Amino acid sequence: MRDPRLDRLAALLVGHSLELKPGQRVYVELRGAETFEFGKAIIEAVAKAGGVPLWHFNDDEFINAFACNATSPAQFESWGELHRTMMDSVEAYIGVRGNRNPYEAQAIPADNEKLFRKAYWERVHSLRIESKRWVVLRYPSNGLAVMAGMSCQEFEDLYFNACLMDLGAMSLAMDPLVRRMEAADRVQITGPGTDLSFSIKGMKAVKCDGHRNVPDGEVYTAPIIDSMNGQVTYNIPSVYSGHRFEWVRFVVKDGLITQWDSDRGPAQVG
Repeated sequence: MRDPRLDRLAALLVGHSLELKPGQRVYVELRGAETFEFGKAIIEAVAKAGGVPLWHFNDDEFINAFACNATSPAQFESWGELHRTMMDSVEAYIGVRGNRNPYEAQAIPADNEKLFRKAYWERVHSLRIESKRWVVLRYPSNGLAVMAGMSCQEFEDLYFNACLMDLGAMSLAMDPLVRRMEAADRVQITGPGTDLSFSIKGMKAVKCDGHRNVPDGEVYTAPIIDSMNGQVTYNIPSVYSGHRFEWVRFVVKDGLITQWDSDRGPAQVG
């Protein structure tokens, strides 16, 4: 029997996040075998809303099979163009990420990884971000439970409690913070390895209330670029493109990154 929380979450994505209208087409990308049942729930929700689903099952192991063995840039360009055509044919996109092993992409050679990112993320997902209604989310896979140091049941409960909260009430609760941020000028962030200052005077504050990412809840803005000075250290371990970083540090002067380093090695910028 399917977990009923999957159906509730699928309905939230289709109704709240995408505000899908009858006849509109949705590209549903499912990454990882564990997303199978959730994929069915999403397709059902799209159909019930009168939409037309285009589903694509993906997996990092499939990507590796291609990206590790392709021998020319033309192969990546053609592959990206195929997926761009799919993205161009829809009005909306749902991306579910649920891979079993977050380190799978380590196997891709560095040069091929750059070609893949340019063909897929820069060509395909730039189109999604610029011109489609979209929402992306992780799936509570066994791999993520391991990374969180939790049992699968504990992690699933944490995940669904966060994803299925009352997004309308959360959106209203964000309004005071939006007003506070839009009235502010100077910001200073301090912490271990971090002392960064900048101005947000006149910048818009944006609520993230479940229309792009789930779970959600942040209010974000952007600094006036040339007002940024100092350094910031990200000291929570994270995985990027299959590689684990224990910490990353940036040094900024007048809005320009002059140096960054990490536990994986230093790099000079500028």
